[in-house]
Amino acid sequence: MKNKILLAVITIFASTAALASEAVTVKVTLKDHKFEPATIEAPADTKIKLLVNNLDASPEEIESHDLKIEKIIPASKESIINIKAQKAGSYKFFG
Repeated sequence: MKNKILLAVITIFASTAALASEAVTVKVTLKDHKFEPATIEAPADTKIKLLVNNLDASPEEIESHDLKIEKIIPASKESIINIKAQKAGSYKFFG
């Protein structure tokens, strides 16, 4: 993998619309080693199912120290990253 850092942000906002037991699905695409969208939003205190579609011909590692996640997304594959419910705020992730 090339030596690169691609930053993206998950913004979690205060909301009472979603139930804490239900996960919100958020889709992210990796193309040309860039996240699209680079900023995603989700309600606070709600689990997030991050659906990542890697359109590149090489694998990409997604990591977040803020969210305590690390996962390799194989080339030309789609993967799910489950994120536990978080308080309102901004959380960085990178490849």
